[in-house]
Amino acid sequence: MSALPPKFAGIPVDLGGEIGPVIVPGLSLGQMEDPVIQAGIAGISKAGTAAERMNAALAFVLPALQRNYPITETVLRVHVDTNNLLPLIQAVLGSSGMKPTRELPSGNVGAATPK
Repeated sequence: MSALPPKFAGIPVDLGGEIGPVIVPGLSLGQMEDPVIQAGIAGISKAGTAAERMNAALAFVLPALQRNYPITETVLRVHVDTNNLLPLIQAVLGSSGMKPTRELPSGNVGAATPK
């Protein structure tokens, strides 16, 4: 996404397209105190529509990515889909110490495989 190295360590996730691989850092302590981010983290496990849960996830995925990249919500909404949203959520939560980190799939998550 950027020719500059990321400022913060994190977990690699490939968003594909022109964005490609990104390093997803954890949320800062200040971000963790933000009520919007807290509501987003709580909202991903609540009942609701898929769109509501995706919006809840973007409430904390975007600020985490913005620690390393100048990405806007509009750009992120174009590139996040049902194939790469879960790895992004796991990366943010894992990097933030809320879930154990684990090795995430490399390459373009959800890419079609030739038959």
